[in-house]
Amino acid sequence: MANNYLQFSAVLNLVSEDEKKWWDSHLINVNEACRVANVEDLDSATNLPIEVERFKKIVWLEDYDDYEFNYSFEQGKDGNIWGIWFRSEESGNVNQLTELVHYFFKDMRPDGDDVFVLRWACTCDQMRVDEFDGGTAVATKNGVGWCGLDKQEDVAKADIHEP
Repeated sequence: MANNYLQFSAVLNLVSEDEKKWWDSHLINVNEACRVANVEDLDSATNLPIEVERFKKIVWLEDYDDYEFNYSFEQGKDGNIWGIWFRSEESGNVNQLTELVHYFFKDMRPDGDDVFVLRWACTCDQMRVDEFDGGTAVATKNGVGWCGLDKQEDVAKADIHEP
């Protein structure tokens, strides 16, 4: 039996303490916000804080219990937070992360033209035919775009030329 993994690793630079607070409220404090809002059943809950609404849309309504990626705030030598490192070693959820980054740009950098690029690999611990995949997702304030290996194959075919 082979084991399959979806892996990624990317950093989003943060430029202010307010940006870190945004991530705290969406990643760390969302469970507390659910408790404060007395949310027992997210399926029928209404008038929720925005962080909880987003958690409901991105996680709960997609049949997950929590965000499916790891993260940590990274500090410089001066002790200031300079970024948030997102990663997955086994089974990350690219959809959740890129949608959340889209909301971050929309809320915190509405006048910017920021782009977050997340490349992922689907690997296997045994060499098996067609067990490897991957792709790229791009998040901006305007939305999320995707390019899996199937699209990359089409682009490569269109670019065929004599070496």
